[in-house]
Amino acid sequence: MTEVVRVKIGNGPENIGAISPPEAEAIGPMSFTISDEGEIYILDQLNSRIQVYRDGKRTGTIKIPVKPEGIMDIELLPDGKIALLDNTMEKSLFIIDRLGKLINTIPLEGQLLAYAPEATEINVVREGKFVGVWVRVNGHSVKLADADGKTATRVSVPGKLTFNSERLLDAKILGDITISLMRSDKGSLSMWEPELTVEFDMFVIHFGGPWDDRSGNIYLSAFMEDSDEQGKSTYSNVMVLFSSAMKETCRIKLAVQKALYEIFHPVKVSPEGKIYQMIAEEREIVVLKYEF
Repeated sequence: MTEVVRVKIGNGPENIGAISPPEAEAIGPMSFTISDEGEIYILDQLNSRIQVYRDGKRTGTIKIPVKPEGIMDIELLPDGKIALLDNTMEKSLFIIDRLGKLINTIPLEGQLLAYAPEATEINVVREGKFVGVWVRVNGHSVKLADADGKTATRVSVPGKLTFNSERLLDAKILGDITISLMRSDKGSLSMWEPELTVEFDMFVIHFGGPWDDRSGNIYLSAFMEDSDEQGKSTYSNVMVLFSSAMKETCRIKLAVQKALYEIFHPVKVSPEGKIYQMIAEEREIVVLKYEF
């Protein structure tokens, strides 16, 4: 584990916004992403901007040109444009350039997507016949934009497309300590391989992913809780890695955030298979990188 970003909470030019209202949920930066060059783009929606870091130092600030309150995910397009997902306020997918200029606004609600709050994640597919900008919507994915950010004819697929769009991935909680991981046959959007049952030693509260990398490896995270006889809870955060043959290869312990700030997308996986995690401490935002 390596610490790649550490920045103080605040509204100054070097800071990341986070608030802790006395009668509401504490809010931190909702999401982040990583460029092919290793830059960290942190969605600082509370300060209406995106903060960019490289080698631990801020290298740029991109002003968000729309109302930022409802934006909850960020991803980069292959040509350098930026996709922002707002599923509650403006209910749109925004495409901006790296200077902060608004390129396109795509309303979420419409064909194949009836209820905007169900769109919770951006998935940029970079290779294969289904390249473009997709959003995860309650168990399936809907294509909203082409790879250049232009509005696309909508298409829906079950689960989530892999990096090269040759397969689909999906996962669901089966029981208290079990997650089911699923992958479609290569080249198929309807035929699925036998599902893989992934077991844990604690109660699974929620999971992240699945993600995959350029080599076809698959990643699945689980946030878990255990309680003793006195009702005291302990928590664990684990990333499970699978080979391209769907064989479990190892498990990595991720950091457990102790501060109460909400981060909706705290984990991202790069195309090279590096795992990044953003956590909030009491007065700082930290991004960690895991390599194996």
